[in-house]
Amino acid sequence: MSGAVALVDVVDAAVVTELTQAVWASFVDDEVELDEAFEVPSDADLADALVGRIAIEGPAAAVVQVVLPEAAARAAASRMLALDPDDVDEADVADATGEITNMVGGNLKAVLVGEHRLGLPAVTRGTSGPRAGTVLAPLWWGEHLLLVRVDALPGADATAVPHPRHP
Repeated sequence: MSGAVALVDVVDAAVVTELTQAVWASFVDDEVELDEAFEVPSDADLADALVGRIAIEGPAAAVVQVVLPEAAARAAASRMLALDPDDVDEADVADATGEITNMVGGNLKAVLVGEHRLGLPAVTRGTSGPRAGTVLAPLWWGEHLLLVRVDALPGADATAVPHPRHP
């Protein structure tokens, strides 16, 4: 494909940060912005994390992960569902984490041109080596250190033409 660029040339940490901040401000917290972090959370920081995963299928195939420490996931669910934190249960936390992941994945898909499809989000506990991702965007939400990770899928073409809004 002439003129094609690698996924990492289209989706870098700045793009992931910007798109995640937009989702966060619209659906989670419009009072406290997500700030770019200059440190990647340690395994200890993420020991109790919820991990939302969603696949983007197509020429720039990738997996997007939104990694939220338990306290951050619970606080986000409380805000998204307008529930008292004491009334948030495990299903609410998983649903909110999955929805955040779905929206971040959808925003990332939107910066790619060509035929791309978004899978269904899945939420698990724990991490799978977040410091080895293709693109890492650590972010602070108040006292919580979050991580958004985008991995190009091995064996995929991993190329795409940049969207005109994100040259």
